[in-house]
Amino acid sequence: MTLEEGEKDEKKKDEEDRWFREKQAELERKAEIKAIEKQVKEMQVNNEREYRKALANDAFNLWLDIKNRQRAYETSIPGQMVRYGLEMKRSQVPWRPPTRDFVPRIPSHQRRSRRRARTADRVVRPKSVF
Repeated sequence: MTLEEGEKDEKKKDEEDRWFREKQAELERKAEIKAIEKQVKEMQVNNEREYRKALANDAFNLWLDIKNRQRAYETSIPGQMVRYGLEMKRSQVPWRPPTRDFVPRIPSHQRRSRRRARTADRVVRPKSVF
């Protein structure tokens, strides 16, 4: 091998080593960027989870406060007056007993006679023999 060929081989090796180092550095940067993105995503998920928890707690506390105020109003004098008024409106509807002891619109003997008349009309009578 001549001196020039040795120098060329050495230059080629140096270029290959430089390319390899650059490629490794680029891969390391990409891996670092991916790790940072993953960390940011995890933080966002955790923050969103905490926000949802806080929102649910606030909503529950608000609902509980509303229910407590409603109970307090129902036990107060104005609440009892409103409830009494609603009960009076409901009781103005005519009451019908749950049994069948109420007066029917048509007396039972008329209902029976109609049934008999209908069945008598339906009897097939023989027509003339001829």
